[in-house]
Amino acid sequence: MNYNEFAEKIKNKYPQYNDLDNKELAQKMVAKYPQEYSDVTFDNIPIQNIQMTEDASFQQPLQGGVK
Repeated sequence: MNYNEFAEKIKNKYPQYNDLDNKELAQKMVAKYPQEYSDVTFDNIPIQNIQMTEDASFQQPLQGGVK
């Protein structure tokens, strides 16, 4: 499921999250509950390919190695 669709479902159920950006909300929910929301995609990249850094920010793995 696309992160926008996912975030809208959460916002419909929990209106207190309406001020959060869709991508930020989806990332936080997936980080907190990775098994339950493993099907959420970010810009057509499945969440399994998104990595969390030590400072709790997200990054995509390098594609094709370092140049």
